[in-house]
Amino acid sequence: VRTRTRGTIGGSLAHADPAAELPCVAVALGAEVTVQGPDGTRDLPVGDLLVSYLTTTLAPDEVIAEVRVPALGPRAGWSFQELSRRSGDWMVVGVAAVVELDPDGAVAAASVAFGGVAERPWPVPAEVLADLLGGPPAGERLARVAQAAAAQLDPDDDVHASGAYRRRMAAVLGRRALVEAAARARGDGSPAP
Repeated sequence: VRTRTRGTIGGSLAHADPAAELPCVAVALGAEVTVQGPDGTRDLPVGDLLVSYLTTTLAPDEVIAEVRVPALGPRAGWSFQELSRRSGDWMVVGVAAVVELDPDGAVAAASVAFGGVAERPWPVPAEVLADLLGGPPAGERLARVAQAAAAQLDPDDDVHASGAYRRRMAAVLGRRALVEAAARARGDGSPAP
């Protein structure tokens, strides 16, 4: 009953809470939506749908009619890490990561998004992730990228955590997520440290 009453993926995206898990995951996975209204339909990436706190590009007479999430390839791994005050609470900080390896075990592609640290899920810029590409997903490299990504964040203070604490936890959770995603991509099933 608890799961059935939580709503839908489209509903969570339309609600656009920056501390919700599904928008963060959708941004990291490169999900797209079809929006429908009286004037027809339009397709857009979830990252373009989400504008700010509880704000989207949906017009008042539009709804999300479809959500498309690309399938991961055979050498891709994923991870979602979050810090919340209690189980089931909105996240204080969260990170979704996808790492894809080439046949030689080098990183071919990566995508990371942070949640709970900005007015909408924050995708890590390609120039930060570029440090991962072409090399093995080694622990030091993964930690360096997570730290560089977290350094670009400027989270607000609130009753749940200070911005400095959120930034520090983003680096820690980012590293854990990248390690776990890389392990899943290798197929060794290693848990995140």
